[in-house]
Amino acid sequence: EVVFKNFSDETVRDYMRKVHVADKAGSYAIQEHGDMIIEHFSGSLENIIGLPGDELIKFLRDSALI
Repeated sequence: EVVFKNFSDETVRDYMRKVHVADKAGSYAIQEHGDMIIEHFSGSLENIIGLPGDELIKFLRDSALI
């Protein structure tokens, strides 16, 4: 779960100047200036960023695939 801050149009413009939003799922990246727009999150940071590596490795081991 990701909770966004209440932010102004100016903050959006500033964020968009710093982050290339067109190549992001959801048009934001928690790992790139996320502190500007994100209040807090819960759960796996890797999952928010993209692929949850720890969970994938556990799944593959449990499935005897590695």
